Amino acid sequence: MAPQHRRPGARVVLGPVAVEQAHRFSPAEEIAVDRALFAIAAAPTLGILRTRIEHGGVMWEYRTPGTGVRIVYTMTIRQTIITVAYFEA
Repeated sequence: MAPQHRRPGARVVLGPVAVEQAHRFSPAEEIAVDRALFAIAAAPTLGILRTRIEHGGVMWEYRTPGTGVRIVYTMTIRQTIITVAYFEA
């Protein structure tokens, strides 16, 4: 049987604003955000496509139902690196 090849999840990088926000999260908020980031890394197009953000680039928004987690991010063309611009919990 041929080996199964699977694309690994995307690498998630936090932008400067997201880093500042992460320092203010409670432990429960950190867990909720980590779960959402894991989901996005596994399936980068999981969020809703938002275009025409201030700099004219393409941004995505992901909200986790029932948790209040919202993540705004962008990704490389091959969906291998995700840069989180903003998140809240």
